[in-house]
Amino acid sequence: MAGWLERAAGPGGLTMALVYLELTFALLLLATVFHFRVLKKTRGELKAVRLYFLAFFCLALALPVLIVVFTAGRPAETLASFGWTFGRSGLGVALTLAGLPVTVLAGFLGSRDPALRKMYPLAKDACAGIRTFASYELSYFALYYLPWESVFRGVLFLPLVPAIGLIPALAVQTIISTLLHIGHPDSEVFSLIRQTGCGVCAPPDDPRMIASAIRALKSDASGRERMAQDGRSCVEARFSRRAVLDDFDRLLSEPRRPALRPR
Repeated sequence: MAGWLERAAGPGGLTMALVYLELTFALLLLATVFHFRVLKKTRGELKAVRLYFLAFFCLALALPVLIVVFTAGRPAETLASFGWTFGRSGLGVALTLAGLPVTVLAGFLGSRDPALRKMYPLAKDACAGIRTFASYELSYFALYYLPWESVFRGVLFLPLVPAIGLIPALAVQTIISTLLHIGHPDSEVFSLIRQTGCGVCAPPDDPRMIASAIRALKSDASGRERMAQDGRSCVEARFSRRAVLDDFDRLLSEPRRPALRPR
């Protein structure tokens, strides 16, 4: 694995292999013994979720960074290859601000979905008061969201692009991320698959339907090829760099409509 990573542009070698090995065990632990559903069995809901966030931070961010610091010849350059760099910060801030209205709208629409309301927040006790909710959201952002983005938008994506190409690199982090969402509402996990026809869906708690879907895929070679092509076409059309930039450009260029005055 170290040799394969060394062939990629930028830092690689033993450090990258150790980080990937650590993340393999980290994600296994976070999906099993440290998962919030498992932790809820032995402690209160809010405490269990906060412990899950802390475990995510330690295993998915702190340990990989320590591995880089103590094993890489050029730690700063290696961390930059993971995405830990200011880069084009001005453009990033502008795009973030431009995307805030879309984020708020998406959150509002999601809040109307009963399945999503049942799922989030992960700890319903977080809504007990303003301070509790603020503390929960702060821990969610600092201990969970940042490590998640570091892993799936950085470590498991950016170093792989020059090694295997943009689309395969997207597929790697998307597949792993989707597997960690098993048990989440169907509307969140399966909607894109159903819209694009790039796969088949089965309830995660129904072994018979999962087995049936696997058997159907095994016996349908042409169907597998069509789904693979549909998946690639979807990624290229909706999530390529050009498509994302076009979406933001369209959003920024739309004329603002004057607010309607109440009669």
